[in-house]
Amino acid sequence: MCDAALARLPLGDRTVESLCDGHFERERRTFFRNAEDHPSEVTTLQLAVRAFLVRAPAYTALIDSGLGTQAHRLAALDGSGETLPERLRQLGVASTDVDLVVYTHLHFDHFGSIGTPEQPTFPLAEHYMSRREFVHWRGRPGPHGEAVAELVDPFVEAGAVRFVDETVELREGLIVSIADGHTPGHLTVRCTGSSGSCVFIGDLLHHPTQITTPELSPNADEDPELAESRRWEHLSLLASTGWAAASPHLMPGPYWTVQNRHDRFTATSLVPQRGPEQR
Repeated sequence: MCDAALARLPLGDRTVESLCDGHFERERRTFFRNAEDHPSEVTTLQLAVRAFLVRAPAYTALIDSGLGTQAHRLAALDGSGETLPERLRQLGVASTDVDLVVYTHLHFDHFGSIGTPEQPTFPLAEHYMSRREFVHWRGRPGPHGEAVAELVDPFVEAGAVRFVDETVELREGLIVSIADGHTPGHLTVRCTGSSGSCVFIGDLLHHPTQITTPELSPNADEDPELAESRRWEHLSLLASTGWAAASPHLMPGPYWTVQNRHDRFTATSLVPQRGPEQR
């Protein structure tokens, strides 16, 4: 169900491609802390797990790196069993072709393919994340803190991580911004090509019902009020600019546009182009 094949979004002189680990289901009433305050006919949520590849004239980037070695931590995942490097090879991209990896936040389903400093999955890549995010999760009990200790700590100790503390353009047309709330150092990334822009929204949204009802707050939001404020802020931005949103979790597809109709947000799931391996 999660991106039957690799999905491509053209932005003129650069492209975005989704790399899907699979999908899983959660009960709405337990996933959202305030589900009872916002009744819906939807009772079961379908959620995806994705990373994204950006190919630009001067660089190749990954936005997050998916579940990787941490797939065992996500219950009831229906996935392909392929590794991220395998999916990249299907696109003609070698692990050594990746110049940088940006981690929107440090939940284990977003950095599981980082590898180890001795055997990095992407040996020539620079790794970017929020310093505040790393400090928050370092040494914290639970699955996310355990995964950070296992995979991220060694990279930081080896000096292989570059921290982002403010809005910055990492490469031409690739801008990282702080969008805290879901987690203390959550990032968004905007990629701008010659014919459009795409915002990688991380976990600002998990399900399309949050577009029409931004007040819906997942239990995973560390600061629910700030996370809701960030949702309103980014939905307004997407609606006013026409930029596409790329989501690791929204289904049925990875790319969406947002409209504001009479002070109510709606969204359209874009039909991406298929890569050569899909034809």
